[in-house]
Amino acid sequence: AFGAFVASRTGKAEDFFLPGILINAGSAIVYLTSITIRRPLIGLLVSTVTGEGRAWYQDPERRSAYTKASWIWVFLPFGRLVFGRPFS
Repeated sequence: AFGAFVASRTGKAEDFFLPGILINAGSAIVYLTSITIRRPLIGLLVSTVTGEGRAWYQDPERRSAYTKASWIWVFLPFGRLVFGRPFS
């Protein structure tokens, strides 16, 4: 619905994809930033859901696993940006 709204306001049908593109770019940036500051977002999310706190951060193996999982969440939105965009 939001994509249709954007397209109707700009008068260009291809602008329908703009909100999705921005969401995917933002998601990739957030996950990449979390990896860069050595606080992988997947680890923070999982520890919040499971209630384990920050114990995972002291375990190098688990932190490495969460970092690798966060890289997947960088590449998924990036892949959608590269391969999912409309071609003219």
